This record gives sequence, C-alpha cells and structure tokens, in this order.
Amino acid sequence: MAEVTFSLKFLSDFLERYHRQETIILIDEYDVPLENAYFKGFYGQMVDFMSSLLESALKTNDSLQFAVITGCLRTSRESIFTWYLKAVARSFQSDMIYLEMKIPNREVRYIYNNTIKDWFYQKPETMDFSGLYHAILSGDTETAENFLKQRLRESISFMDSAEKFYHGFLLWLLGGLQDYKKKSNLESGYGRYDITLIPYDEQQPAVILELKRAKKFTEMEKLCQEALQQIDEKNYADVLIDEGYPYILKYGICFCKKNCMVKLSGKLNTPQQS
Repeated sequence: MAEVTFSLKFLSDFLERYHRQETIILIDEYDVPLENAYFKGFYGQMVDFMSSLLESALKTNDSLQFAVITGCLRTSRESIFTWYLKAVARSFQSDMIYLEMKIPNREVRYIYNNTIKDWFYQKPETMDFSGLYHAILSGDTETAENFLKQRLRESISFMDSAEKFYHGFLLWLLGGLQDYKKKSNLESGYGRYDITLIPYDEQQPAVILELKRAKKFTEMEKLCQEALQQIDEKNYADVLIDEGYPYILKYGICFCKKNCMVKLSGKLNTPQQS
C-alpha cells in the first residue's frame, strides 16, 4: 500500500529528473473512488488512502509546480486536506472566486504570529544566503556554523527551540539554493533522513544533513557525532550512491537555543584526483 500511496510523488520526481523542470499534476474526478467506496462499505479507508496519496503528491512534493483537481464533492467536506489553512467561506464576483481562509489550530497560529510574519518584514538586502550555500557545498563547517549562529540570534526566540522548528528554519534558509532539489524526511537506507540536497548535475556534491537538538550546550558535540553515526548506521547515503552521485557530504548539525554546531564526517564515494 505504501508504494501506491507515494506513486504520484515518485512519478513526478522521475519526470522532473528527466525533463529538468517541475511537473504539473492533473487529477480528474477525484471523488469517484470515494463514491464507490461509500456504497461498498469502505468509505473511511478510502478517505485515509486518498488523503495520504494527495498529501504526498501535493503537499510534500518538491517536484510539483502546481496541480488541478476536479470533482463534484468539496475536498474540504471530505476531510482529505488537513494542512496549514482551510477555507471557511467563499464568494463569487464576476468571474472571480474569493475564499476566506482560516488557520486551523493554535500550533500553526503560533508559527504564523511568531515566525512567518517576521520573514516578510526582513529587508531584502539581508536575505543573501550565498555564503551559507558555498560553505555547505565546499565542506566549510566553520563558515556554515557562524552563519547559522548569526541567523538564529536574529530570527528566533528561546520558545522556538523544538527540533521541528530548527528543521523548518534550515529548510527555509536552503530554499534559495539554485540547481539543487531539497528533500526532507524521506526514506533512505534503514530510516528517514532529515534533509538532503540533490544536485541536478551529478558531478556536483550531494549533501546529507542530520539535525539534533540539545538541552545543554555541553551536549552539542556529542549529539553532532551521534547524527553522523546515524547517517552511517542507517545507510542514508545508499540512494545517492546507487544513483551515481560521486561526491557526497555528510553533516551532523546540533542546535541549542540560539547556538549551533556543525560537523562534517568526510566525503563518500569521492572520485580519484587526476
């Protein structure tokens, strides 16, 4: 069942890799399977399946440009999409449709109020992350560590120090990295890696980032080493090696409040120097 659940996502990944551009997904009559399931007694199971299928294809899909879904039943009514915003009202004016959106719960509202709003007030000239990108792709842990420390001190409060926050924070910083596909929390080897950076050009370095959060500053170096050990023990690099990437960087990054530590374990499958 897992293979079917992620089938649209896998297909869009392969299409993007081959054509070197993001995919467009068109889903016609999405509600027909739901209607059939209702009359045959397995409606609940079908809703769960459709929710997982569409979430993997439309929500956590870095290969997606946009999608169009058609059907007679409202997606909100069928509880298929449980994401970050939900429609609570709609109106029609001329040929335009206006939707009023609502934040679904307190946790997401907290992130909007304390993090996302701040991003829109930052000056454009402060949004140059090229130094971080160059450091990560060249194995310069000192520069990467200093850059992250500075951004942490400017951007977060001590209340934001959950591991998931750091994960999202780092993904945001890496969002502008050109010529790389960013993957998060996907299966590889014997587990799920935190973040990988996969180049469109196979001769450029691929990157694996495993993140940890420490309660005390004295624990940071130990947790960095545990992150690197986890990458090796769970064989997170297997997929990249199988796909022929000759240059792979493995990072263990530990966060503690507004501080961080970056460690590099070395390079895997590195080509011989001529």
